[in-house]
Amino acid sequence: MIMEQQMTLKKWVSLSVWIIVTIIFYPITLWVLRNTIAEEQLKHSLLVLGFAGVALAMERKERLQFIMEFGEKSTWSLVISFVLVTVSAFFKWPLAMMMGYAFAIYACALYLLGEKFWRGIAALVIAFSVYMVLVISMPIFDWPLRGASAIGGKWMLDQTGLFSHLSVQFQDPIKLLLWLEEKPFEVAAECNGFGSMSGAILLAILLGIYRRGSFLSIIGAVTLAILISYLFNILRIFSICLFALGLPETPDYYFVMHEIVGTFYFWGCILVLWCVLRKCYPSR
Repeated sequence: MIMEQQMTLKKWVSLSVWIIVTIIFYPITLWVLRNTIAEEQLKHSLLVLGFAGVALAMERKERLQFIMEFGEKSTWSLVISFVLVTVSAFFKWPLAMMMGYAFAIYACALYLLGEKFWRGIAALVIAFSVYMVLVISMPIFDWPLRGASAIGGKWMLDQTGLFSHLSVQFQDPIKLLLWLEEKPFEVAAECNGFGSMSGAILLAILLGIYRRGSFLSIIGAVTLAILISYLFNILRIFSICLFALGLPETPDYYFVMHEIVGTFYFWGCILVLWCVLRKCYPSR
């Protein structure tokens, strides 16, 4: 009887704790969801993280099941989360709130799945924390990435012997144009390669941490991810421009071609990087 009462009390205490956690982190959860839904590139990068997490989970022989018990790691992670939230509230530090949110997600996952999966969960949570930073930094890197992509695409087009040049239209909104044989192509926000680059970065971080790579090796993997994603993005721009020269002057044809080519190079980039990183970080 006493044991049953203790178990019932334990369940109610756990439920109360997670209700409090949900209320505290509801605003930042809503912020992440709104930004992800609003930006196609962010959805793609989060999708990459999800697919990679599932692929790594399938490598384990052990079956995932719900434990729903507090352990030492989950308890301390929750304590650290509450401390960071308190610091954020007193000193108005958004970064402390984001770190607290990450620790809360880590504690929740450990509580649900058990602490024997702590390394895989930690890798996913760290990668998700980087994702939140990328959400904030997306507007900052938009124009630098557009410029770099346009320059790289123009260089590749120049190698074909076709005439190309860049121009900027100073109107509202400002447009960066890549001209090929006097035909203009706008290098818009979706052409900056942020989606593939952020997805590649998250993949490199996830694999590097999960496979116990050193700090320097993870930095190297992230650098490689940036270079590969940049190469694939300028190949995407190069291909779209060349294909568009042979298409009829109708928006429908261009849109379909644009989406097919973009999807091909996005997932091609992720697949190539996945194969390279799995060679660099073999399963242990």
